[in-house]
Amino acid sequence: MPPASVRPDAAFNIDQLLDENPKARQGFEWGRAIIELGARIKQARKAAGLSQQALAGRLSTNQAYISELERGTGAQGPTYMMLLKIADACATTVQTLTAAHEPETKEVPETARAWVIPSVTRATGQAGAGVPRPKTFHKPP
Repeated sequence: MPPASVRPDAAFNIDQLLDENPKARQGFEWGRAIIELGARIKQARKAAGLSQQALAGRLSTNQAYISELERGTGAQGPTYMMLLKIADACATTVQTLTAAHEPETKEVPETARAWVIPSVTRATGQAGAGVPRPKTFHKPP
């Protein structure tokens, strides 16, 4: 449900905007890939029976970094060396962690909406019709 301040006739059609702007579509796809990588890292960690703190200890990093990776909110994704370490600690492979996401769909997942709307607004100059900005935003490279 849109905020009360948004007029019904000012509905924001993100699918149309992404179709019209290849740069915005690329940004959306990058954001979705980061979110999905984070979900696969979390799944592998849990399958290995590790807490974020335990995984961080095995990787010589901190729990906050693991949390950022799993939520897809870090300043950048993990390096390849970090992916190797994560895969080793979780008894899986980098290929499993980085497997391609499901076939493309035009449906925008709720987890990606908070990330893509501000980037689409910056890329196109079109406002997100009152959609709130997330507290953190990470621009694709």
